[in-house]
Amino acid sequence: MRTKISQRRKVILGLPRIGVNTCFNIRSPKCDDFEKNQTKEVCDVVMKTFQLIAQDSTNNMSKEVKGAAYWDERFQAPSYAYGEAPNDFLAWAAPQVKLGKAVSLCEGEGRNAVYLAKLGFEVTAVDFSSVGLAKAKALADLHKVTLHYVIADLKEFQLENNAWDLVVSVFAQPDAAIRQRLYAQLGQSLTSGGAFILESKVSEADSSNRYPGVATLSADIKPLQIAFSQQGERELNEGSYHVGMHTTAQILAFKN
Repeated sequence: MRTKISQRRKVILGLPRIGVNTCFNIRSPKCDDFEKNQTKEVCDVVMKTFQLIAQDSTNNMSKEVKGAAYWDERFQAPSYAYGEAPNDFLAWAAPQVKLGKAVSLCEGEGRNAVYLAKLGFEVTAVDFSSVGLAKAKALADLHKVTLHYVIADLKEFQLENNAWDLVVSVFAQPDAAIRQRLYAQLGQSLTSGGAFILESKVSEADSSNRYPGVATLSADIKPLQIAFSQQGERELNEGSYHVGMHTTAQILAFKN
């Protein structure tokens, strides 16, 4: 498979709401804006608070765009950020799929791709982090399986026609336009009887449509036939970063 190698941008939308005491004007935090009985010490404390708020906002804004460098840094640690075990929904769904060629989108450090290879799939791991894919190779070597690797930006990646028996998207969460374009290709990209396995986070507060629920995702993947779908809160225990209760969408779908 050929694809243009570039850097995918991952954008986290929204800054935290900042609560401010109503005794002063947030738009003009100057000492003389306060009531006359405010002391200089109180003024200094409030001014310091505003400086910290401004710094915090700047830090959050600088983290909004999470490109390959961000994920390379996360994956630099010797440990596996999301663990070495496969996603448990994938582990439930994948044995129900015919063996063949599989592609795992946003594979990261290889936990899901290695699991699929151990089942007998010929697996291509796609990610834009070269560090992540290097760790995927190390994990594959440890388990004595072979993977194919593609460093690619999902906004330019194409699911080729009649190329895959299984497409996996586990916590990939691309931007809405990218997701809709890629998932619209599933019907032509999957072989007859091929499958799509998805788990993703769901956020009702997400105005960007990047974390949609099962209903939206089901519409995105038409004309695939959905064998299983579920949305709800569940506990994740995947490495250091997927821990605790999260609302997720899960789908297993097939091409007739």
